[in-house]
Amino acid sequence: MSALVLYDTTQQWGWLGELYGIMVGNLVSHFGSWTAMPVLSYTAGGMNNYSAVIYIGSTYGEPLPLHSWMMSSRRASPSSGRTTTSGN
Repeated sequence: MSALVLYDTTQQWGWLGELYGIMVGNLVSHFGSWTAMPVLSYTAGGMNNYSAVIYIGSTYGEPLPLHSWMMSSRRASPSSGRTTTSGN
């Protein structure tokens, strides 16, 4: 398993985002590898290289790159939380 950990970086409490991301990465490391990055650095399709994506919010009103999330070819199944790949 590999996980992408996305975290907040803006506003007053943004500095906590990286710390929270590292802590979550440590937890995830019990199950496989992980990569952490600011959510604002995420680009469309980036989650395709990972089996799980975790977003840690530390800032109210963080500007999320929603368009980038929607452009990905992977989506979570609402009932199970599992990730599925759309395709032909």
